[in-house]
Amino acid sequence: MFTELLFLLVFKISSLCTIAIALSANYRIINGATVRWPYARYQASVRWEYLDWTFGWGHQCGGALIASNIVLTAAHCVWNGFYDQPLEPEDILVVLGGLNRYVKDENTLVLGVKDIIVGADFHSKFLTDDIAVLILNNTVSVDFKAAAIIEMNYKPEVISGTKCIVTGWGIMNNKSYPEELQFIEVPIIAKTKCLELYGPKIFKEGMLCAGYIKGDRDACTGDSGGPLVCDNKLVGIVSAGLGCAKPDYPGIYTDVAFYAARVTNALETHRIENDLTKLLNGNLSFNIHVNTSAASLFFFTSKHYFTLLYLLIACTKLGNKIVDGMLFAGYLEDERDACKGDSGGSLMCSGVQAGIISWGKGCAKPYLPGVYANVAYYKDWILEQSKLHNSILTVFVNGTLGTVNNVMNGTNVAVSTCNLSDSVAVITILFMLNIFYLTPNI
Repeated sequence: MFTELLFLLVFKISSLCTIAIALSANYRIINGATVRWPYARYQASVRWEYLDWTFGWGHQCGGALIASNIVLTAAHCVWNGFYDQPLEPEDILVVLGGLNRYVKDENTLVLGVKDIIVGADFHSKFLTDDIAVLILNNTVSVDFKAAAIIEMNYKPEVISGTKCIVTGWGIMNNKSYPEELQFIEVPIIAKTKCLELYGPKIFKEGMLCAGYIKGDRDACTGDSGGPLVCDNKLVGIVSAGLGCAKPDYPGIYTDVAFYAARVTNALETHRIENDLTKLLNGNLSFNIHVNTSAASLFFFTSKHYFTLLYLLIACTKLGNKIVDGMLFAGYLEDERDACKGDSGGSLMCSGVQAGIISWGKGCAKPYLPGVYANVAYYKDWILEQSKLHNSILTVFVNGTLGTVNNVMNGTNVAVSTCNLSDSVAVITILFMLNIFYLTPNI
């Protein structure tokens, strides 16, 4: 379990610097609107259990309820990239019934997962077979009206131009995560056109695309695994795309019809009791093996980026030295790390100061990522100090005005000026080192 936890702390961006084209998983609804009751009751929130100590923080992906105990989502949402296998079922929670992902009330149903089945040829870089079946540890009662089952589409081709609905809690235009479920209407695009736009190295069998060629609306970060619904049928699963709402690159979805028979057969083969009404013949094509592929100029990343500021997990290997106000970043493979002389330096995420280099057990040691002071955690203290001293703090990033992370849940607020003693421009939190007698990176 420890290694899985550490894997989730890895913030990998280096691969994006060495590829010709970077395709990103869709995590946000661009130019959408808020869903109102009783629509989209099939929508599920797929969460990482150990990040959901504050209800809603653990949300990673969407999903669709296709039977009373079955949720369909994207494979990359439940994939452990370090081990190239699915996450453990106990690491996943599925939440049904609520339109607000932070609200837990009588209309909210929280269920565990007892089994995860992913596409046989799922590849975490190219997102082939990007589909996963989550077997819930309990069934949704017919009396629970806040959730509803949606039927999978079995028609091999959906007519181009068909208007469909995508739903999700992904990042919106203002780069903040919505509390309420969002939706957009997008048309199906002919597969021949998708192939022309993306090329055969990216657009594979088992995929479909939907959206606008001019790129004004799309699903994006945080929406992965969510449903694409056409005429009240589950037609697609939010998977990937080249950016979000970019001209000539509509969203890529897993084609549910292509996998529908395999899903039902997988459930039968695994002797999973379910109430899917249609059982079609077909060969089982689901297991937990990932096939490696030859190197390519094209690289997929899912529409599912992990927000670093959510990863305030107490690493058990570091014992009671881990306390509130710390966060972790680094590589399990002991490749790179901050070290001696770096203490007090900045950990920047998307132009935002998320952390301050603090300490670690050695440098670049396997399974021991670097420990950073969490800027968001100390925001109030920083501002309080500014009131006690009549001077100005200006935050610069590479010579230009930057931002300081301002909220624990990852929302970023620009900070242009605040008071601090004698125009000090760098805050170094060394008292943590004195308290715990830890070795700083100096």
